[in-house]
Amino acid sequence: MSVIQRNVTRTVLNATETTSYTKSPSADELTFELDVADNFYIGYKNRFASRYFHFSTLNATARTITVQYWDGTAWDAVEDFVDQTAGFTKSGFLSWVNVSGWNSYALTPIDDKDLYWIKITVNGALDAGTKLQSVLNLFCDENMARVYYPEMISDTRYLPPGRTDYLEQLEAATNLVALRLKQHHIIEDISQVIDINEVAISAVHAFAYVLLNPIAKDESEKESRDEAEINMNKELNRVKLDLDWDKSGVIETNEQNTGNIFIARS
Repeated sequence: MSVIQRNVTRTVLNATETTSYTKSPSADELTFELDVADNFYIGYKNRFASRYFHFSTLNATARTITVQYWDGTAWDAVEDFVDQTAGFTKSGFLSWVNVSGWNSYALTPIDDKDLYWIKITVNGALDAGTKLQSVLNLFCDENMARVYYPEMISDTRYLPPGRTDYLEQLEAATNLVALRLKQHHIIEDISQVIDINEVAISAVHAFAYVLLNPIAKDESEKESRDEAEINMNKELNRVKLDLDWDKSGVIETNEQNTGNIFIARS
């Protein structure tokens, strides 16, 4: 039995919903051969400032990516756009800084509810055969996990059966950090964390905990698992988060350094 997912990131290619292809690490691949006339949209119930694009078949020719938001009457360019996919030639984050004028609306064919949409276009065709595996809300990726836990990332024995990546564990780690924040009444929704850099290190330790928890057998493995959980909590205790209390998508002055969380460290 699958869990009903209502709060997923929705995606639309031109006028066709593609969420079923992009909503999870294990979804079917989406043929992602964008051309200059194509529009790819990503939407969520609240304003957001980043999404992780994972490709199962990479585009080899870098393209310039344009990201726009809906201001109520037209599409406008986002501010401070950062492309860590190198023009869709590798998996990575797309991120931007929100402005106060981002409006929600009902995008065809998802016309039953208003969402906050980002429109993505490219300046040239992506290579034939480019496949997009998923568009996820992650707090960290394998590159950051490799810095703190290189032995796990480099050792294929840690890979779950049938998997060639750690996307499922990275998503679970993100959800675990968000759950901790919710449990301590710091946030109501994951989108209130606008700057994922503030929770990225905590998410890396959460990733190690998620990875080790089901396989820890001897005392050494259990100690490593418990240490990862302790470090996750320590990092959350260490940072005073900038949190989007009013869900405007923008961190106002009175929202800076207001998210304090205190969790037992051991």
